Amino acid sequence: MQNHSSNFLSGFLSLLNSVSAVFHKWADTNTVALSKFFLAIFLVLFFSFSASAGIYKWVDDKGKMHFSDTPPINNSTEQVEVTIKTYTAVEVTPLVERLGREDKVVIYTTHWCNICKKAKNYFRDNSIAYVEYDIKKTRTGRNDYKLLQGKGVPIIIVGDKRMNGFRVTRFDALYKEHQENVPSQNTPQKDI
Repeated sequence: MQNHSSNFLSGFLSLLNSVSAVFHKWADTNTVALSKFFLAIFLVLFFSFSASAGIYKWVDDKGKMHFSDTPPINNSTEQVEVTIKTYTAVEVTPLVERLGREDKVVIYTTHWCNICKKAKNYFRDNSIAYVEYDIKKTRTGRNDYKLLQGKGVPIIIVGDKRMNGFRVTRFDALYKEHQENVPSQNTPQKDI
């Protein structure tokens, strides 16, 4: 590892000297545009070298494990491969399909959640049909909460849209949009 970092350092210093010489030559001839061009190339190269550095792991004399982007001089190190994990949205449509009705709101709650109580009271006061799943007391609630990768309650599902928490204005907009897209059950079907 130490040989790798000394090769990197000597290569970098050589590059720095070359860029510096070219930069000074152009600066002496008062060519400002080309000077800026070479400065930009230098900065791109500098940051690309620093971005290629790895993560190193080592254990000190007291047995404590350390991680750093530069390896220590006195300890043997191990380079750590970093895997970047990304988040993808969870599909909520199967929950709606499982219920069999798109005209109901689904709310995931707990018995101690005051915001959940506020949401349910709002639904009742405004005659909004809903299905409640307690994430602590019901298996369906626990399973769905895990599927939804829940981090808090309430989680409210309106059609195929999800809302974390509850705000009346936000819910009303979501519910109104959903109602406009769902055919009314009172609308007569046309015979073809």
